[in-house]
Parts: sequence; C-alpha cells; structure tokens
Amino acid sequence: MTSVDLDRYFERELRNMKELISEFNTYSCGRVATDLTKICIIFEFPVGVFIGEFLEDIFNELESLKEYNLKDKAKEEIIDKIKDLLSYLLNNLHILFSNTLSEDIIKKMIDLRYVVTKVQIEVFRTKRRRRLFPF
Repeated sequence: MTSVDLDRYFERELRNMKELISEFNTYSCGRVATDLTKICIIFEFPVGVFIGEFLEDIFNELESLKEYNLKDKAKEEIIDKIKDLLSYLLNNLHILFSNTLSEDIIKKMIDLRYVVTKVQIEVFRTKRRRRLFPF
C-alpha cells in the first residue's frame, strides 16, 4: 500500500461511515474507525490516528446509549453533526494529509463532542434502560 492508497482508503472509510451513520449504525461505524486508526498507525499518519481514535470513541459511546430510548431529535442532531464532520473531512483531505488539523476541523470536532456529551448526560440522568424482560 502506498500513500496514494492510504488517501483512497481514508476517503473510502469516511464515506462508509457517513453512509452507516445515516442508519445510526454506530457499531459498524466504530469498527470502521478502529480499522482506520490501525492503518494510520501502519503508515505513521498521526493526524489520521487522532481522527480515527476520536471517531472510535464517539461511536463506542453512542453504541452504549442504544440501551436507552433516545429521542429522535437527539439522534438526528448527533447524526447531523457526525455527517457534517465527515463531509468536511472528505472535502479537506488535503489538509489532513499535510499532517495538520485546521481550526475548522477542530471546531467541528468540538461541536460533535459537545452534542454527544450533552445527550449522554441527559440520558444518564433522566432515562431508564430498556427492559429485556417484560416483568
């Protein structure tokens, strides 16, 4: 695999996550993010590792929230923020591959992290887990 292959792989996996999150498939998104992190380690691409780890953490936390009944509005807000970040990353791959993070990318990551944390706090304070058994 060459650096050109890494570019294509990175782009393909970001697109894959964008499609999967449309269905709130956080489990598969988390696996894709893990694979993205691994390949970036192999290619010694620190910014890619940071982004992969960030996304992996977000998706793993969202997966744990599936035990609760999330409001559709909360899901939509999270999905929109993730898609916004992924779209921005896809449109600015040249910035990532210069091994830097722009202020805009950092801002979008902060916005996403804020929304996920806000929903987590609301859910953990106010919701009950779904019952597996009806008694």
